[in-house]
Amino acid sequence: FPNPDMIDKIHFSAGGFEARYGDKLSSVLDITYKRPREFSGSASASFMGGSVSLASPMMNRRLRQVTGFRYRTLNAVLKGLDTQGDYTPVYTDLQSYWTYDISEKVELGFLGVYSRNKYDVIPKNRETELGNFNQALRFTVYFEGQEKTAYETFFGALNVNVKSTPDLLLKFTGSAFRTYETERYDILGQYRLSELDRDLGSDNFGEPIKILGVGTYLDHARNNLEATVLAANHKGTWHILRTATRHHELQWGVEARGETIKDKLSEWYLLDSADYSIPYTSDPENLQLQSSVKSKADLNSLRASAYIQHAWDWNGANDRNWSLVAGVRAQNWSYNQQTVVSPRLRVAYHPGWKKITAR
Repeated sequence: FPNPDMIDKIHFSAGGFEARYGDKLSSVLDITYKRPREFSGSASASFMGGSVSLASPMMNRRLRQVTGFRYRTLNAVLKGLDTQGDYTPVYTDLQSYWTYDISEKVELGFLGVYSRNKYDVIPKNRETELGNFNQALRFTVYFEGQEKTAYETFFGALNVNVKSTPDLLLKFTGSAFRTYETERYDILGQYRLSELDRDLGSDNFGEPIKILGVGTYLDHARNNLEATVLAANHKGTWHILRTATRHHELQWGVEARGETIKDKLSEWYLLDSADYSIPYTSDPENLQLQSSVKSKADLNSLRASAYIQHAWDWNGANDRNWSLVAGVRAQNWSYNQQTVVSPRLRVAYHPGWKKITAR
């Protein structure tokens, strides 16, 4: 998702992050987009794709925009796989961020994102060698059929920032997220497992001399996933104290999010080895599948969450500084009717060490 041509700075936390960053406890990626003060642009191209980005201020810098487009394909990489065939993996990404100063205290912003991953493959054959020198084996598969997989995502967010006083910032945001994923494949594979000749004096060294097993399998899937997320939230920041050595800041936020998810799985795998199906059945008209998954899930839920936190910073001599962030977060999910409250506390110290470069 992150487009480096559009980003001003990134803050990553592997854990123990503040209450304002969400309900998960794994990691967080905080992205700040550029706010251009002059026109700039960049472009790049390679055998695996290209990218274009433009940033420009307009209307005496009251209107600003940064837009990036990326295109990637991995044909050159996939040609080196054991499975040979016609690969068409394509990734397309378009992002645009606009901000407009309605007045000195009010700013309007919009972020739009579209991305699409498309993966089409028509496999032809696969050849893999395994085992050791004393018993070298070759696994060969000839394919029929194809696979088509696509992931398409739309995202839009509109926000209003109100700076009523120099120390108080209020943010109001509405956003919509939509993703559509499909997996379609019917792959018929006919395989052969052979033992290779390892006699260094043989004219057929490295070639198959004995067939250990043959068989056929059929892999089938028709999977769909649709998800829509609508959200509205408010965040506030109040700078209680700002001096050269001390900084106190209070932050809070509330959010309501509606989620609609439709998931449908339909997969099965048929394995036939040496003229009988696995698992074996004595009735040839009633074949049993090696594996089968069929499920359907429709989920409509509402999440409500809120947080409040207080941050203290102390700056000492020689770039030494302390920071303390204490907060609490609460969330209610209508799906399980549970309310979860999680307190957060983070203490950090920077010793002010500087890197010394030897000459």
